[in-house]
Amino acid sequence: MTAVSKTGLWVIIALLFAGSAAMAGSPSFQWSYGPNNGQLRMGAAIDHNTPAGHPPDLLILIENIGKKDLTLNLGMSLGNGALYELDGIELTAIDAKGRVHYYHYAGRVGAIDGRVDPFVVPLPPGAAYQMRFSLSRFWEDTSPKPPYLGPAVINPPANPGLWPNKGKYKMLVSLKTLPLIDHNLDTHPIEYVNADSWVGELTSGPVTCSIP
Repeated sequence: MTAVSKTGLWVIIALLFAGSAAMAGSPSFQWSYGPNNGQLRMGAAIDHNTPAGHPPDLLILIENIGKKDLTLNLGMSLGNGALYELDGIELTAIDAKGRVHYYHYAGRVGAIDGRVDPFVVPLPPGAAYQMRFSLSRFWEDTSPKPPYLGPAVINPPANPGLWPNKGKYKMLVSLKTLPLIDHNLDTHPIEYVNADSWVGELTSGPVTCSIP
């Protein structure tokens, strides 16, 4: 074994301290988890530390708490992996007056012209997948019982979004995963036969958000 010089030792110590400082300075969130189904659970958190004039961010965390490797299809992959777009995420928000509002995630793309692949996320046991969304991307659905709009919801509705409706909200997040099917002619569905694709709905615990 080669001995480490004093200079090399001090470099290692400095790197360790730098790493500790970076970890200490990274944001940590108090996750609010919904019910688990023995395989997955989802937590939600709100980050109010956003630039002035911007709404808070919503964060969700999907964890594999089971013993099996799982595969999730969360939406669409566009441009051969250039952009990943989530489908099936909704917010239920209760305002300070007790009124219930329903919101759909509007996405980041306009019309889709080209290849669409599944948004595939592998989750081995103990793994977690975190996503961040601006609340300005959620648009209100005023129908009595908002339906799941499904994949390729590419144009936000005309109803106002959650922001800039100021006030305090209590929210629940729900997420529907999709079957792992590839409809492209140059790929065969057999590619996904061995993947244990989990299809269902996850719900977070309640989170509180203040929009100034």
